[in-house]
Amino acid sequence: MKKQILSFIVFMCFGVLLLSKTHSKTVSSFEEKQILVINQTGYDKNIIWNFKEINNTYWLVTFKDNNPTGKITDYPLISLSSDLTISKSSIDMTKDNSFYMIFPKGFKSGLSAKLGLNSTIINTTTTTPFYPSQRVICHGIGNNTNIVFKKDTVTISYSKSTDNGQTWVTNNTIINGTGSKATPSISCDGQNITIAYLNNTGTTYHVTVLVSTNNGTSFITYVPVKANISNTYGLYPNIVLNGQNISLSWITSGTEIIYINSSNQGLTWSNQKKVYEIPAVPECTPSMPAFTFWNYYYSTMEKNQNDVFIGAIGGKVIWYWNILDLDCYYDYSPTYRFTFFNSSDQGLTWSNSSVTFAGTNAYIYPSLTITNNTHFYVSCSLGTVFDVYVINTTNAGVTWNTPLRIDTVGTGSNKAQYPTITTNSTGYPIVFYQQDNTTVNYDNIVYRTFNGSTWLPLNTMNNLTTSNLQNQYPNSEVNFTGNCTVLVFVNGTASLKNITYANFGVCQYITVTTTTTTTTTTTSTTTTTIPTTTTTLPTTTTTIPTTTTSTTTTSTTTSTTTTSSTTTTSTTTTTTTSTTTTTLPQFTTSEIDLYSIMTYSNFYFFPKFKYNYL
Repeated sequence: MKKQILSFIVFMCFGVLLLSKTHSKTVSSFEEKQILVINQTGYDKNIIWNFKEINNTYWLVTFKDNNPTGKITDYPLISLSSDLTISKSSIDMTKDNSFYMIFPKGFKSGLSAKLGLNSTIINTTTTTPFYPSQRVICHGIGNNTNIVFKKDTVTISYSKSTDNGQTWVTNNTIINGTGSKATPSISCDGQNITIAYLNNTGTTYHVTVLVSTNNGTSFITYVPVKANISNTYGLYPNIVLNGQNISLSWITSGTEIIYINSSNQGLTWSNQKKVYEIPAVPECTPSMPAFTFWNYYYSTMEKNQNDVFIGAIGGKVIWYWNILDLDCYYDYSPTYRFTFFNSSDQGLTWSNSSVTFAGTNAYIYPSLTITNNTHFYVSCSLGTVFDVYVINTTNAGVTWNTPLRIDTVGTGSNKAQYPTITTNSTGYPIVFYQQDNTTVNYDNIVYRTFNGSTWLPLNTMNNLTTSNLQNQYPNSEVNFTGNCTVLVFVNGTASLKNITYANFGVCQYITVTTTTTTTTTTTSTTTTTIPTTTTTLPTTTTTIPTTTTSTTTTSTTTSTTTTSSTTTTSTTTTTTTSTTTTTLPQFTTSEIDLYSIMTYSNFYFFPKFKYNYL
């Protein structure tokens, strides 16, 4: 018994230590805040400007005047926005080299100034790399992980890791050039990758799709939707890949939800299908009753085999006759709801169900995950109140449970926002979100896990940063894939900010090695031939003296050596070893959620683990 108690204490201490070993890597960087020169003419065309953020209030401006002659000694600096001031009213180009731009209320987009002879115009802009309602990270085949994000105003960047997040290579050239870019999303299936984003060429917004069939080595660009800016444009396009089938949805400026699909990896596309459209508004007359409809602002999309699911958040609008003004008005009611749209025939027909939120604040950024064929979970954020809510269904969307708040802050400067939902190793949902507190630049990524009956206590993802940097905008993969729960987020206190990848747990892989041995036998034969040798003895003459007869005798002796062949056989054995390595994913002990271990009886800490494939 004492031994068991000791083992449990060791397990508890060891488990707590292991929880802190969350693996994270910097993927790339992006320009969160920018001051852009949008116009230069005349003398000013030869001036090179550089803007560097010091903090959220001060930016250092340096410049180089490349005009060959006649530098200006009284070069004016004029702010065009009340929330932007300049430390000097003018500069002497012959001796000055810097000044400050000051943002008393903090840096924000849409501010402008004139520099010089009214010909250099600068604007401020901010960049959000991704939103939680769109997936920007996905596992491909093997150890391949893919991330897409908005780098700056005109660039969507694609980052790839072939070693499960240990190292990253970022391509900033596949989506750049003229026109602003926005709101990317990504989906993977095997070695196939699809990316969708919004492209503005100045007069027209395009929902653009990139397709790769070789693990992101190369991409083909398709523009399935070209829409005039005055008519419609794609807000937050969502893309889901399943084999060669691509599903694409977005919300238009008229708050319609549009869906299209391709069955051949983007070569051809279906006609646009309206998942939701505003019904025809009745003619405005004094006798007209109040007419109610919904505007949808945010959507998310997932797919389960042949079923396509779109979740959207919208607000109620009331069209009514105003007896005082003798005219009709739209009344934007402070009522919001989540609506779940489902199609089983590639978008030809859609069914829907809804749940209405309590209160009068706007809900934003839905994120949807599927734990099995009937259990769906959606996370979202409560607008300016900064709370995180979860909605779920246990009957495939026929009915939805009452939205449940899961964060522990959300008042004053304490904020919970940007939730993203996925699944853990047990198949239950886990929600990551950004939690701010009263300390400046000290935002954390935290998470809550559901165990089938309740949400477990709040945990903080430890050691993502060690310098109290802002950790913001978490975005997770749709579900537990490759025995890992992974996400990407932003950190850093000033531009450039980091795009950071993290494993909720370290995805470790079992390497299975198969050795094949091939033996080759070579036989060589060596034959040695000894030639025949013949020896002839000389003739000998013997004379016997007589008186009448002389006799000569010749004697020949031949010695013959016959041919001898000697055969030598040698055998050479060559062994060739061929090693085949198969990598199998495994969720390691160091990254199993301690609360999951303690709660679920079907989870084994020693000596094995049990996990569910989704």
